[in-house]
Amino acid sequence: MHTIIQAAKEVKKTCQKSFSDMRWNCSSIELVPSFTPDLERGTRESAFVYALSAAAISHTIARACTSGDLRGCSCGPIPGEIPQPGYRWGGCADNLHYGLVMGSKFSDAAMKMKKSGSQANKLMHLHNSEVGRQALNDALVMKCKCHGVSGSCSIRTCWRGLQDLKDIAMDLKTKYLSATKVVHRPMGTRKQLVPKDIDIRPVQENELVYLQSSPDFCSRNEKLGSLGTQDSFNRYLLDIGLGNELLICSPAACIGPHGIVVVADWVSRYFTFPSLAKGYKV
Repeated sequence: MHTIIQAAKEVKKTCQKSFSDMRWNCSSIELVPSFTPDLERGTRESAFVYALSAAAISHTIARACTSGDLRGCSCGPIPGEIPQPGYRWGGCADNLHYGLVMGSKFSDAAMKMKKSGSQANKLMHLHNSEVGRQALNDALVMKCKCHGVSGSCSIRTCWRGLQDLKDIAMDLKTKYLSATKVVHRPMGTRKQLVPKDIDIRPVQENELVYLQSSPDFCSRNEKLGSLGTQDSFNRYLLDIGLGNELLICSPAACIGPHGIVVVADWVSRYFTFPSLAKGYKV
């Protein structure tokens, strides 16, 4: 259970860090397991959160095996291929296989057992969770430690280790930005998720999918899970050249009292709050 709690903390921190430069900044994840509409309606935001959560659980389990914090597993297997001259296998590899097996059981069990709710949403969440685990699988890289006289690195001891979760999150963010909208329709003898606008191909295994379009997150709309952004604050960022079209809304559209919360962390690297008071109401 400690491993799962740790994974949940990592999801929250990593999601908010990954989206600190965008209008939707993953703040609603604070309320999980109570889901706000932005995560409940089958949006691309929920697609990202489910994918990241699945990846994080397996990632945390795999590393817990390596560190000895999880009973029942140990280091990952030594690769079968012969290393290049000057390299040798050693160390303690992250146990990705165990992490994926146990992580999928935990991530998917509740969705598979759930009797209520939309079948389309279940298929979407299961698909996106698998995309998250695939991104994790792709993040297994060779890591090495040098040995030799005076740091000559004549011999390298290597093992297979996972990249940090933040790197996996950036891969998933790219998939989020290019996610495919799908519909739930009959295909052969059963219903499946198929691209809404591209009927000539099935959903790809490595792409995030969503069912409902998201709001622009500029205007406040609690029904859709949008806190909105703050008019004058956005205008200030545009005026000083710190604007980002994925973060900044047009002045006419940007309303709501929470905008400063949405981007305060990102902006704090550039100026202090007293400077905001000069000509801009916050």
